[in-house]
Amino acid sequence: MFLDSQEPSRGVLKKLTTAVPRGVATPKAKAAFNERFEAMLGEETVRNLAKAWIDFAGRLDYGYDARRSRIDDFTPGTPLGEKTATCTVHADRGWQNSAIRLEAGEHIRIEAAGRFQLDDRPGPWIAEPNGITLKYHDGRPVGMLLATVLTDEQDEYVEAEPGETGTGKAERSVPSGFAFLRPVAVGSARAWTPPRSGTLYFRVNDSPADLANNKGNIKVTVESYPVGDP
Repeated sequence: MFLDSQEPSRGVLKKLTTAVPRGVATPKAKAAFNERFEAMLGEETVRNLAKAWIDFAGRLDYGYDARRSRIDDFTPGTPLGEKTATCTVHADRGWQNSAIRLEAGEHIRIEAAGRFQLDDRPGPWIAEPNGITLKYHDGRPVGMLLATVLTDEQDEYVEAEPGETGTGKAERSVPSGFAFLRPVAVGSARAWTPPRSGTLYFRVNDSPADLANNKGNIKVTVESYPVGDP
């Protein structure tokens, strides 16, 4: 299901049926399969699929909408620097690349605006970036704008910060894709100092099974500011 839901790897398993004889699972056979898999897709694509897999496996639920939940863009963002950048976040999609790169320790301000639909039963549920407190998903209001930073490296040392999902400190490096499972609540506005460098991603908080009836988008502005200027 996962590989067929991703554009770069759709149908690849059918082409690999001859890579390993049926019923054979020796270390040599597995290595041959992996080598051919990477040769077909390319090293970078395989690395990106590994990151996407973590989001898929961590958020998989009954009724999971694989097409709308998939992460389509892993292109590294452009450094924000001292300028202001904007992006659009669609309510009916999973994590979306903002095309903005942030540096660890950089002081940024995120502002979001827009009205969008989260459900159509019994009537339209109209939300704004702070979400709707009538319903929660993963401990936060549905519709709340979330953010995370995906590092350029394959692995990273992840340490929870105030406001991040999860508790405690990681005792070892973990795949960088785990950033998708540790979002920061943004809502309509947030001043933030990202704990790691990488590309900024956004999504609307909702079950990956409930994206089909969402409509509309959020306009997001990201700007850097000097220390002492909240």
